[in-house]
Amino acid sequence: MRLIFMLFLLLLLVSCVVLDTFPVTAVKGDYEESKKIIAEYCEGRTIWKAVKGLRRFQSKFEIGNEIALPDVFFKRGYGDCDEFAVANCMIAEYFGYESFIGYLILNPVIWHYNCIMKIYDKFIVVDCFLISEAYSSIDETIDYYRKSWPNAYYVDIKPFKQFLQDIGIIAS
Repeated sequence: MRLIFMLFLLLLLVSCVVLDTFPVTAVKGDYEESKKIIAEYCEGRTIWKAVKGLRRFQSKFEIGNEIALPDVFFKRGYGDCDEFAVANCMIAEYFGYESFIGYLILNPVIWHYNCIMKIYDKFIVVDCFLISEAYSSIDETIDYYRKSWPNAYYVDIKPFKQFLQDIGIIAS
């Protein structure tokens, strides 16, 4: 039974990599409501205080790739890397900055998401509530990924809006 499960996961990953999609199995929450919650949360804060303020939420590893949008994530008080990545991208966009989702496949069952904010002409990786150095380009950011996670065998970075379209949250 375990072998069948591992084969299923491997096939899922291969199909996602080949089709250049993120393997999201489900989305919980309402995007429009989440935008309102992010706006309320960010009011009176700087972008960096908003990012650092996410420390109040528990980081909890979850099996599977179900993403809870901020309206659900903030209510339940915990999430894993994908919830933090989406919240951070929405924070960046609230402040008027372009954002991206970074995605790594580390092995058949470990996938990792984070947010990349483009602040003026620099790219900054935000992993949960931790902020990286500033990079000059997406290519430099990918190099950072490859050095930070040398065991990742797939790395992708997509504009946040493209990510939202790919997982069916907003229309193309």
